[in-house]
Amino acid sequence: MQQTSLTRTSKDNTSRTPDSQCANSSGFTLLELVVAMTIVSLVVLTLYQAFSVGVRVWDSDERPVEDVVRLEAALRLLHDDIYMSTSYDINWREGSTPLFAGGPGSVFYVTRNGTGALGGAGYGLFFSALYLDDCPNSDAECLYLFKSSRPSQEFVEEVHSFRQGTEFEREHYRPGSYLAENSIKVLDGVEDWNISYSPEEFRPFAGLEEEQPDQRLHERGRLSEDEWVQEEHPGRVRIAFKHEDSEYVTHVPAGLHRSGSR
Repeated sequence: MQQTSLTRTSKDNTSRTPDSQCANSSGFTLLELVVAMTIVSLVVLTLYQAFSVGVRVWDSDERPVEDVVRLEAALRLLHDDIYMSTSYDINWREGSTPLFAGGPGSVFYVTRNGTGALGGAGYGLFFSALYLDDCPNSDAECLYLFKSSRPSQEFVEEVHSFRQGTEFEREHYRPGSYLAENSIKVLDGVEDWNISYSPEEFRPFAGLEEEQPDQRLHERGRLSEDEWVQEEHPGRVRIAFKHEDSEYVTHVPAGLHRSGSR
Protein backbone atom coordinates (compact mmCIF):
# COMPACT_ATOMS: atom_id res chain seq x y z
CA MET A 1 0.00 0.00 0.00
CA GLN A 2 2.77 2.40 0.87
CA GLN A 3 4.58 1.63 -2.38
CA THR A 4 1.54 2.55 -4.42
CA SER A 5 1.18 5.86 -2.64
CA LEU A 6 4.79 6.74 -3.28
CA THR A 7 4.41 5.91 -6.92
CA ARG A 8 1.46 8.29 -7.29
CA THR A 9 3.38 11.09 -5.64
CA SER A 10 6.22 10.60 -8.07
CA LYS A 11 3.87 10.78 -11.03
CA ASP A 12 2.35 14.06 -9.75
CA ASN A 13 5.77 15.73 -9.46
CA THR A 14 6.97 14.63 -12.85
CA SER A 15 3.77 15.82 -14.59
CA ARG A 16 4.68 19.56 -14.02
CA THR A 17 6.79 20.60 -17.01
CA PRO A 18 9.16 23.62 -17.02
CA ASP A 19 6.75 25.54 -19.33
CA SER A 20 3.88 25.27 -16.88
CA GLN A 21 6.08 26.49 -14.04
CA CYS A 22 7.12 29.60 -16.03
CA ALA A 23 3.50 30.37 -16.87
CA ASN A 24 2.52 30.33 -13.22
CA SER A 25 5.42 32.64 -12.20
CA SER A 26 5.08 35.24 -15.05
CA GLY A 27 4.38 39.05 -14.27
CA PHE A 28 1.86 40.99 -16.44
CA THR A 29 -0.10 39.63 -19.32
CA LEU A 30 -0.30 41.51 -22.62
CA LEU A 31 -3.78 42.76 -21.76
CA GLU A 32 -2.59 44.13 -18.44
CA LEU A 33 0.27 46.01 -20.16
CA VAL A 34 -2.12 47.57 -22.68
CA VAL A 35 -4.44 48.73 -19.90
CA ALA A 36 -1.54 50.18 -17.89
CA MET A 37 -0.16 52.06 -20.91
CA THR A 38 -3.60 53.47 -21.66
CA ILE A 39 -3.97 54.78 -18.10
CA VAL A 40 -0.51 56.37 -18.19
CA SER A 41 -1.31 58.03 -21.53
CA LEU A 42 -4.53 59.50 -20.14
CA VAL A 43 -2.70 60.88 -17.10
CA VAL A 44 0.02 62.47 -19.27
CA LEU A 45 -2.60 63.97 -21.60
CA THR A 46 -4.51 65.44 -18.68
CA LEU A 47 -1.36 67.00 -17.23
CA TYR A 48 -0.39 68.44 -20.62
CA GLN A 49 -3.81 70.03 -21.11
CA ALA A 50 -3.68 71.54 -17.63
CA PHE A 51 -0.20 72.94 -18.34
CA SER A 52 -1.36 74.38 -21.68
CA VAL A 53 -4.30 76.13 -20.05
CA GLY A 54 -1.96 77.62 -17.45
CA VAL A 55 0.41 78.92 -20.13
CA ARG A 56 -2.46 80.52 -22.06
CA VAL A 57 -3.78 82.21 -18.94
CA TRP A 58 -0.28 83.49 -18.14
CA ASP A 59 0.13 84.86 -21.66
CA SER A 60 -3.25 86.56 -21.58
CA ASP A 61 -2.31 88.25 -18.31
CA GLU A 62 1.10 89.39 -19.55
CA ARG A 63 0.08 90.58 -23.04
CA PRO A 64 -1.85 93.71 -21.93
CA VAL A 65 1.14 94.79 -19.84
CA GLU A 66 3.48 94.37 -22.80
CA ASP A 67 1.08 96.31 -25.06
CA VAL A 68 0.90 99.19 -22.60
CA VAL A 69 4.68 99.33 -22.25
CA ARG A 70 5.11 99.27 -26.03
CA LEU A 71 2.53 102.05 -26.50
CA GLU A 72 4.09 104.23 -23.79
CA ALA A 73 7.52 103.78 -25.37
CA ALA A 74 6.13 104.79 -28.78
CA LEU A 75 4.45 107.90 -27.37
CA ARG A 76 7.64 108.90 -25.56
CA LEU A 77 9.65 108.41 -28.74
CA LEU A 78 7.26 110.59 -30.77
CA HIS A 79 7.27 113.32 -28.15
CA ASP A 80 11.05 113.40 -27.67
CA ASP A 81 11.79 113.32 -31.40
CA ILE A 82 9.54 116.30 -32.19
CA TYR A 83 10.43 118.20 -29.04
CA MET A 84 14.14 117.91 -29.81
CA SER A 85 13.75 118.58 -33.53
CA THR A 86 15.72 121.40 -35.09
CA SER A 87 15.59 123.45 -38.26
CA TYR A 88 18.12 122.21 -40.78
CA ASP A 89 18.68 123.30 -44.39
CA ILE A 90 21.01 121.24 -46.54
CA ASN A 91 22.82 122.45 -49.66
CA TRP A 92 23.10 119.91 -52.44
CA ARG A 93 22.84 119.72 -56.24
CA GLU A 94 19.20 120.88 -56.22
CA GLY A 95 20.01 123.87 -54.03
CA SER A 96 19.05 124.49 -50.41
CA THR A 97 16.38 122.14 -49.04
CA PRO A 98 14.81 122.32 -45.57
CA LEU A 99 14.81 118.86 -44.04
CA PHE A 100 11.54 119.35 -42.19
CA ALA A 101 8.55 118.38 -44.31
CA GLY A 102 5.30 116.72 -43.43
CA GLY A 103 1.84 115.67 -44.46
CA PRO A 104 -1.14 114.17 -42.66
CA GLY A 105 0.45 110.73 -42.52
CA SER A 106 4.19 111.33 -42.41
CA VAL A 107 6.89 113.74 -41.35
CA PHE A 108 10.59 114.25 -42.12
CA TYR A 109 12.71 116.00 -39.50
CA VAL A 110 16.12 116.37 -37.89
CA THR A 111 16.33 115.70 -34.16
CA ARG A 112 18.85 115.47 -31.35
CA ASN A 113 17.09 112.41 -29.94
CA GLY A 114 19.03 109.33 -30.98
CA THR A 115 16.56 106.70 -29.73
CA GLY A 116 15.81 104.25 -32.52
CA ALA A 117 18.69 105.39 -34.72
CA LEU A 118 20.26 102.84 -37.04
CA GLY A 119 23.68 103.43 -35.51
CA GLY A 120 22.46 103.72 -31.94
CA ALA A 121 21.87 106.75 -29.75
CA GLY A 122 24.49 109.49 -29.69
CA TYR A 123 24.99 113.20 -29.20
CA GLY A 124 24.77 114.47 -32.78
CA LEU A 125 21.91 115.17 -35.15
CA PHE A 126 19.70 112.39 -36.50
CA PHE A 127 17.92 112.54 -39.84
CA SER A 128 14.53 110.95 -39.40
CA ALA A 129 11.21 110.08 -40.95
CA LEU A 130 7.96 108.84 -39.41
CA TYR A 131 5.45 107.28 -41.78
CA LEU A 132 2.67 104.74 -42.11
CA ASP A 133 2.96 101.61 -44.19
CA ASP A 134 1.34 98.19 -44.38
CA CYS A 135 2.05 95.81 -41.52
CA PRO A 136 3.79 92.56 -42.49
CA ASN A 137 1.34 89.67 -42.87
CA SER A 138 -1.60 91.90 -41.95
CA ASP A 139 -4.12 94.28 -43.49
CA ALA A 140 -3.53 96.85 -40.74
CA GLU A 141 -1.17 99.82 -40.92
CA CYS A 142 2.00 100.16 -38.87
CA LEU A 143 4.01 103.19 -37.82
CA TYR A 144 7.64 103.06 -38.97
CA LEU A 145 10.68 105.13 -38.07
CA PHE A 146 13.75 105.85 -40.16
CA LYS A 147 16.62 107.49 -38.28
CA SER A 148 20.23 107.86 -39.33
CA SER A 149 23.17 109.83 -37.96
CA ARG A 150 24.07 111.16 -41.41
CA PRO A 151 22.05 112.83 -44.19
CA SER A 152 22.45 110.24 -46.94
CA GLN A 153 21.75 111.21 -50.52
CA GLU A 154 18.76 108.84 -50.61
CA PHE A 155 17.22 110.54 -47.58
CA VAL A 156 17.70 114.05 -48.99
CA GLU A 157 16.21 112.97 -52.33
CA GLU A 158 13.23 111.48 -50.50
CA VAL A 159 12.60 114.74 -48.62
CA HIS A 160 13.01 116.81 -51.79
CA SER A 161 10.61 114.56 -53.72
CA PHE A 162 8.11 114.76 -50.87
CA ARG A 163 8.25 118.56 -50.79
CA GLN A 164 7.79 118.75 -54.57
CA GLY A 165 4.82 116.36 -54.58
CA THR A 166 1.15 117.24 -54.69
CA GLU A 167 -1.05 117.45 -51.61
CA PHE A 168 -2.58 114.08 -52.55
CA GLU A 169 0.85 112.48 -52.88
CA ARG A 170 1.94 113.82 -49.50
CA GLU A 171 -1.27 112.60 -47.88
CA HIS A 172 -0.83 109.07 -49.29
CA TYR A 173 2.94 108.92 -49.05
CA ARG A 174 4.69 105.56 -49.14
CA PRO A 175 8.47 105.38 -48.65
CA GLY A 176 11.03 104.43 -51.25
CA SER A 177 13.02 101.23 -50.98
CA TYR A 178 15.93 102.84 -49.13
CA LEU A 179 13.77 104.14 -46.27
CA ALA A 180 11.63 101.01 -46.14
CA GLU A 181 14.64 98.71 -45.86
CA ASN A 182 16.30 100.79 -43.13
CA SER A 183 13.32 101.51 -40.88
CA ILE A 184 12.09 99.95 -37.66
CA LYS A 185 8.48 99.27 -36.71
CA VAL A 186 7.39 101.51 -33.84
CA LEU A 187 3.75 100.54 -33.44
CA ASP A 188 1.37 98.15 -35.17
CA GLY A 189 -2.39 98.31 -35.64
CA VAL A 190 -2.50 102.11 -36.04
CA GLU A 191 -5.82 103.64 -37.16
CA ASP A 192 -6.96 107.20 -38.02
CA TRP A 193 -3.39 108.48 -37.95
CA ASN A 194 -3.04 112.23 -38.49
CA ILE A 195 -0.27 114.79 -38.05
CA SER A 196 -0.91 118.52 -38.28
CA TYR A 197 1.38 121.50 -37.80
CA SER A 198 1.28 125.15 -36.83
CA PRO A 199 3.91 127.91 -37.03
CA GLU A 200 2.87 129.20 -33.61
CA GLU A 201 4.97 128.21 -30.64
CA PHE A 202 3.31 125.95 -28.08
CA ARG A 203 4.19 126.36 -24.39
CA PRO A 204 1.73 124.30 -22.37
CA PHE A 205 0.88 125.42 -18.83
CA ALA A 206 3.51 128.15 -18.72
CA GLY A 207 3.29 131.84 -17.86
CA LEU A 208 0.31 133.86 -16.69
CA GLU A 209 -3.30 132.85 -17.22
CA GLU A 210 -3.73 135.18 -20.20
CA GLU A 211 -0.65 133.60 -21.75
CA GLN A 212 -2.04 130.10 -21.58
CA PRO A 213 -2.30 128.33 -24.98
CA ASP A 214 -5.51 128.63 -26.92
CA GLN A 215 -8.09 126.12 -25.70
CA ARG A 216 -8.57 124.83 -29.22
CA LEU A 217 -5.20 123.15 -28.86
CA HIS A 218 -6.81 120.70 -26.47
CA GLU A 219 -9.66 119.85 -28.80
CA ARG A 220 -9.66 116.88 -31.14
CA GLY A 221 -9.59 119.02 -34.28
CA ARG A 222 -6.50 119.49 -36.42
CA LEU A 223 -4.25 122.51 -36.22
CA SER A 224 -4.52 125.28 -38.75
CA GLU A 225 -1.99 123.65 -41.12
CA ASP A 226 -2.88 120.20 -42.45
CA GLU A 227 0.57 119.82 -43.99
CA TRP A 228 3.95 121.45 -43.56
CA VAL A 229 6.22 122.19 -46.50
CA GLN A 230 7.09 125.73 -45.45
CA GLU A 231 10.60 127.14 -45.25
CA GLU A 232 10.40 127.75 -41.49
CA HIS A 233 10.34 125.12 -38.78
CA PRO A 234 6.88 124.69 -37.20
CA GLY A 235 6.25 125.83 -33.66
CA ARG A 236 4.19 122.83 -32.64
CA VAL A 237 3.03 119.49 -33.97
CA ARG A 238 -0.19 117.66 -33.18
CA ILE A 239 -0.21 113.86 -33.43
CA ALA A 240 -3.47 111.92 -33.21
CA PHE A 241 -4.22 108.25 -33.79
CA LYS A 242 -6.29 105.33 -32.61
CA HIS A 243 -4.82 102.12 -31.26
CA GLU A 244 -6.92 99.17 -30.14
CA ASP A 245 -10.12 101.28 -29.94
CA SER A 246 -8.45 103.98 -27.81
CA GLU A 247 -7.75 107.50 -29.10
CA TYR A 248 -4.51 109.35 -28.42
CA VAL A 249 -3.86 113.05 -29.09
CA THR A 250 -0.70 114.91 -28.14
CA HIS A 251 0.62 118.40 -28.84
CA VAL A 252 4.38 118.74 -28.89
CA PRO A 253 6.45 121.95 -29.02
CA ALA A 254 8.79 121.76 -32.00
CA GLY A 255 11.95 123.50 -33.04
CA LEU A 256 13.12 124.56 -29.58
CA HIS A 257 16.69 123.63 -30.50
CA ARG A 258 17.92 125.63 -33.46
CA SER A 259 20.70 124.75 -35.85
CA GLY A 260 22.29 126.51 -38.80
CA SER A 261 22.26 125.62 -42.50
CA ARG A 262 24.66 123.08 -43.89
